[in-house]
Amino acid sequence: MDNSCRHTVHMAMGKRIQARLDELGWHQTKLLEHVPELSKSSLSAMILRDSSRSQWSERIADALGVNHRWLQTGEGPRDLIGGAVSPFRPPGFVPLLAWEALSAMNERAAWEQALTDGKPITTREVTPRPGWFALRIDSDAMTAPPGAALSLPRGTIVVVDPFKRAAPGDYVIARDPQTGAPTCKRLAADAGRLLLVPLNSAYPAVSIDSVESSIIGVCVEWQTGGVF
Repeated sequence: MDNSCRHTVHMAMGKRIQARLDELGWHQTKLLEHVPELSKSSLSAMILRDSSRSQWSERIADALGVNHRWLQTGEGPRDLIGGAVSPFRPPGFVPLLAWEALSAMNERAAWEQALTDGKPITTREVTPRPGWFALRIDSDAMTAPPGAALSLPRGTIVVVDPFKRAAPGDYVIARDPQTGAPTCKRLAADAGRLLLVPLNSAYPAVSIDSVESSIIGVCVEWQTGGVF
């Protein structure tokens, strides 16, 4: 047992949480971003009272990158895999990014930082791979008329797979060829042309040269809604 484990075995779980937060340089708000169902008051009380158990303990351990048994009891290995202790996002989480963050996709370090800094949200229908992300639709271009089979109004969150090759019929995140700005549209093919088509007829469809030059990623889930 190393010194950090020997020291924390005499604490209850609340103090082990605070010790791990201190080690990571995290405020409590950072942990709450990774466990969004946990309230600020509950976390604060857990730490102040040095609670020995919580219904959120497994989720907290995942977010802090430590062994659940160690967090609860102070016993056993703290490290999760191969002796490496590092925070990670549990399976089923993707970072919610601002649209402006997509400008960093071609700069590896900046893009990895954007994925790390994004607020983690839970996917509901799909199991994401590393590198997937989410965006919140910020216009009404994808708001369909009443009675349409699918509408993606302003505020809808879409989960994006940047590795999947887009095909006509897919809902995609693409670069608008006129403005260069990223946008959410449906990819369509018409008479040999590729088009980015909105669901709102008040907005025009625009043609693109190729999937490779324009498509950022394929939308694989929307919230609230389901999978594409």
